[in-house]
Amino acid sequence: MQHDPAEIVELQARQGRAASAVLNSKIFMIEPANTGLFGILKSPSINAAASDPVWVTFVLTDALGAPLQPRRHVKIKLIKSGLGTQREGDAMLLDMIDDKTCIGVRTVNAAK
Repeated sequence: MQHDPAEIVELQARQGRAASAVLNSKIFMIEPANTGLFGILKSPSINAAASDPVWVTFVLTDALGAPLQPRRHVKIKLIKSGLGTQREGDAMLLDMIDDKTCIGVRTVNAAK
């Protein structure tokens, strides 16, 4: 399935900052992040190995879950375990401080 190119969005720690916008979205695709040349970042001696990073592509939606038109995708590198049981098609909220910076990814029913 082909989709529009995704905008890369950086995930940062909240650090007491409030979101300036909360975007409705659905998980469009989850794919493994690059593990480096010959999988070197998967080495047990590298701390990043425990984090198991994945790229998550979200399609932005309206409050009812219908994709915005024109369709817009954003891509964020997350820790796989941080997704919990969430999978492709699940609704999520993205707490944004600007167009390129996200400070939180949460389920629609999660408290702030």
